[in-house]
Amino acid sequence: FWLVLVPPKDYLIHEGTMASRLPTRLLSSHSLLHDWLVVGAGPLGILTSGILLDEVKAQGRGRIAWVDPSFSVGRMGEQYRNVPGNTCAARTNETLEGVSSLRYAEYQDKRAAKREKTIRKWDPTKTYPLNLAVEAFTDMTGVLQEDPDVDLVRGRAISLSQSECCRHWDVEVAGEKQLQRVSAKRVALVIGGEPKPIPGIVGGGGAGMEEDQDMGSKRTIGGRKMKRRRRRIIVPLDDVLDTKSCRKLFEENKDLSQACWGIVGNSHSGVLAA
Repeated sequence: FWLVLVPPKDYLIHEGTMASRLPTRLLSSHSLLHDWLVVGAGPLGILTSGILLDEVKAQGRGRIAWVDPSFSVGRMGEQYRNVPGNTCAARTNETLEGVSSLRYAEYQDKRAAKREKTIRKWDPTKTYPLNLAVEAFTDMTGVLQEDPDVDLVRGRAISLSQSECCRHWDVEVAGEKQLQRVSAKRVALVIGGEPKPIPGIVGGGGAGMEEDQDMGSKRTIGGRKMKRRRRRIIVPLDDVLDTKSCRKLFEENKDLSQACWGIVGNSHSGVLAA
């Protein structure tokens, strides 16, 4: 089982940031060789862990190690609660109900009994707000955390290497106080992604960055010819997608309502931003 992987920046150690807070040596390691190691606890990481756990239960043996810094449903849980979804309820129900280890239907019914809105009670032909998905995946995360065949490792995976005999993978995980080494026969990296920077923009399109852009033409000021410039503001995608953050953004920056906006991309996020 071979993987060629380039982790995103969140899983790399950068000088002066994460590296300065890490211990200089490996302090602990899990002696158990796991059958699977899953990195990431966003929606897809939760689903992957559930599917693998179903296989472990069916075979009657095996263990899964699950790595994530917070186990809080990834970027969806942290950034996208107030964002409309783009998947109909029927499709979500069919997928999650097919993974028995997640106990999706059971916990959805518990919420419905308390008169809470749920995906299972949503119109199956319509999309649903992502806060309902976050609640469902939070329940499923709790189910997996309590399962005796799942070992939780809290921290960021910072390196992935094969053993000398190429018989298993070693993953180093940076926790709050120490590094841990976790070994597994197979590794699933389910770590999602981040908005891509726009080529040519200084700083990679960083949040809240402002630049003066040359407009080419000139005007005379105080007897001197000066190039006309205009202000360019890079707005984080997450601030636009989240309705509360977007409203706050416009309230704090009145001139944005009169600005000329440029949106790159026509995916679900691009459509919502527009």
